[in-house]
Amino acid sequence: MRCVTAVAVALLLCVGVSYATPYGGNVAVMPCDPDDTQHQYWSLDKLGGHFTLVSNGMCLDVESLQTYDGANAQLYDCDTLKRNQKWSYDSDTKQLKTTLDGKCLHVQQHCTGTYANADVETCASNSTADQWEWNGKTFVSVLSGHCLHSIGLLTPDTNRTSPLVIGHRGLPSMFPENTLVSFQAALDNLADGFETDLHLTSDGVIILMHDTTLERTTNCTGFIANRPYYGYIDSCDAGSWFGDEFAGTPVPLFEQALQLAKSYNSFIIMDLKVEGIEQQIADLVNKYEMQANVIASCWSLDEAIAMDQVLPSTSKQLLQSQPKVYDDAYFEELIDLGVGGFSQSFDTTTVDYVRLAHRHLMPVFTWTVDAETDFMHGILHGHDGFITDDCILGLQMVQRARMALMSL
Repeated sequence: MRCVTAVAVALLLCVGVSYATPYGGNVAVMPCDPDDTQHQYWSLDKLGGHFTLVSNGMCLDVESLQTYDGANAQLYDCDTLKRNQKWSYDSDTKQLKTTLDGKCLHVQQHCTGTYANADVETCASNSTADQWEWNGKTFVSVLSGHCLHSIGLLTPDTNRTSPLVIGHRGLPSMFPENTLVSFQAALDNLADGFETDLHLTSDGVIILMHDTTLERTTNCTGFIANRPYYGYIDSCDAGSWFGDEFAGTPVPLFEQALQLAKSYNSFIIMDLKVEGIEQQIADLVNKYEMQANVIASCWSLDEAIAMDQVLPSTSKQLLQSQPKVYDDAYFEELIDLGVGGFSQSFDTTTVDYVRLAHRHLMPVFTWTVDAETDFMHGILHGHDGFITDDCILGLQMVQRARMALMSL
C-alpha cells in the first residue's frame, strides 16, 4: 500500500493538480439593459425550483454552508441535491425565498446606486429590499428598479498592488478547507496567495490541516502527530464532511501546495502549528526555489529565530493578537530578531498599531476578515493584507474601493 501511495503522490507532484471550479461568480443588482441577455436573463425550472442564467445554465445559489443573514448570492453549477439552489417566488409578496432556510433574496440598501450586492437575509414583509418583480425573463428590484445581474468571475486588475487578498485555508466558504481544490479555487478566483497550516505526522511527513486531530475535517481519528501519513492519513477522506461532491478528497502534502503555488507564481503563508520542523520546511522550500514565495507565520519569537536560521531570505511574520503595550523599541527589537511583519487578529488591530508598524516598514496582515464593513475598515486604515474565508468578496471590496477613489 505504501509503495502504491508513494507512486500516486509522486505522480501528482510531477503532473500537478487541475480543478475546473464550478463557481460562476457573484450576483448583484445593476441597471436593467434589455439587450443584456448574457447577464440579466433567467429561466425558472418550476419542478426543481432552480433559477438558471439563460446564457450558461448555471444556478442561482446561496454561498456554500452559509445560512446566516448576509450570505452572498452567486452562480454555481446546478445540482439537484443542493438545497441552497432551490427557490420559490411568491407573486403576492414579491419575495424570492430560498428553501435552505426560508430567507429572502435581498438588495443591500446602503449601496443602491449603479451597483448593489445581492445576498439572503431574514424576510421582512414591509421591506422593498426583499421584493422583486419577475416577468419571466428578468428579476427587477422593487427598491431600486434595477435588475438581478450576473457579474461573472472577477477579471485581473493589473493596477492593484495592495491590500493583498489571501485565501484562509483556500476558499473554505465553497470548498473543503486546507485541500488542494480549495487552494486552487482561491487562486483561480484571483487571490494573491493562500494561507495554510503545517503539521508533522508520526512518520515525518508535513501535511496541511488546521486541527491537531483528524476528526473534524476527515473520516479518520487520532492526533496527527501519532498517525503515519503512509498507510493511514493518505487514505483519509478530507472532503465528505463538507459535501458529497468532495468525497475522496485527500489530505494534502505541504510539498503539493508548494508546487501548486509555484505553478501560479503565487505565495503561501505558512501557519507553523508545531515547532522543530524548520529544517524540513526549508528543505522543501529550497527544493522548489520558493524562498521568496513563502511567509513563515510564527507563534513565538523562538520559532521566528529558528526559521530565520534555515530560511534567512524568507519573510517572517509574528502571528498574534495585538499586544496591549508597544512602542518604537518593541518594533526595533523584532526587526533585530528577523521578524519582518505581522499576521494579526483583525478584532484587536488598532489604527495606531498599524501606523507605528508602517513607520518601521513592517506590513500588517489581518485575520479572519469576512464582512464587508471589516474589509472597508481595513482598507481605510491601511491593512496590508486580508486573510479571509471569502477571497472573492475581499477582491470585490478592494475593487469597489479603487473604483470609488478613481471616480474622485
